[in-house]
Amino acid sequence: MHEEPHLWAVEAPTAEDDRDGPALLLLEDPDEPFPWDHIVRREIGPERWARFQGYMSEIFETFGMDLEAPGTRRTPERFLRALFDSTSGYEGDPNLLTAFPTECRGGPDCMLSQVIEGPIHFYALCEHHSLPFFGAAHVGYVPHETIIGISKLTRLVRLFARRFTVQERMGVEITDTLTKVLQPHGVAVHLAATHLCTQMRGVREDQSRTWTSFWRGSYERSMPMNEPQTFDADCMVTMMNGITAKIAQEGNAVVVGRGSPYFLRERSDTLRIFLYAPREEKIRRMLAAGTARSEAEELVDTVDRERVAFIKHYFNADWPTRSLYHLMINTSIGDDRVITTILDTLHLLEEKPTAAGSGVPGVALK
Repeated sequence: MHEEPHLWAVEAPTAEDDRDGPALLLLEDPDEPFPWDHIVRREIGPERWARFQGYMSEIFETFGMDLEAPGTRRTPERFLRALFDSTSGYEGDPNLLTAFPTECRGGPDCMLSQVIEGPIHFYALCEHHSLPFFGAAHVGYVPHETIIGISKLTRLVRLFARRFTVQERMGVEITDTLTKVLQPHGVAVHLAATHLCTQMRGVREDQSRTWTSFWRGSYERSMPMNEPQTFDADCMVTMMNGITAKIAQEGNAVVVGRGSPYFLRERSDTLRIFLYAPREEKIRRMLAAGTARSEAEELVDTVDRERVAFIKHYFNADWPTRSLYHLMINTSIGDDRVITTILDTLHLLEEKPTAAGSGVPGVALK
């Protein structure tokens, strides 16, 4: 049996090195002035690598793997290398993404046609169980004075995907990076993914997918549509309504997005959950991530104002519309308790889908 060559060095290869190393070589671009997507090289010396390999050998063997078989002798090493390769997004710095000037010279109101790229396929590792989730992203923005190359949208998505992460954070990171680097009129990111942590373990769903949408600026606000090249927010809402309805019709899906409860409010076979955090808790989380307090307060308040305006304009409702939801959960209680509460409710509905006193009367899940 042919075995692949043994590699001890885990440093990302240099320009002179032809080895098949862990850096994102497929993302290198000769037009880039510097490799912004693998600038912080992770290095693991041979001694640590050997120690980690020993740990994995012990785990695999304890779980039942025969490490003496020809095909498994180097499985611990291959597993570690695959894990290292799959998390190479930590080597990049999205703040160093290169932006280029546009032809926009008309001041703050100058606007160009929106740029949309997708589907951008990605693979990520869930930080809760280290199991993969994978799917496709669609990324759009309405430029102002700067743009980036279209290929950089793909690289940016994969930079944040190749980490231990969650789908929600990944979408926020892509959205906020584009907002910070380009300062465009608006940014929109849509992610659709399959999560093996819900298919291989836990509830063992076999066909479910998770959709998340993130909107900033003109994608979220009402804006004049006098010029044909401007972004049509009305068209976007109509499109999202149709997509959400199709997803709901197929059933067995989780839809994450602030417009979904309004699109689905006439359906009796949906469980609508409102996850929220008090203002100070949102600020606390941003402070923990290194954001200055003044910046955190401004961002939290701005996003909330835009959300309120969006819901009022398109659905003539006050946000949050409490009567739409079967559950409202304060996420300050912790992720584990939030997940447990949702799963307990789902299990209750599966047992007694329309029972009075179930906490969500009249709801029958597909």
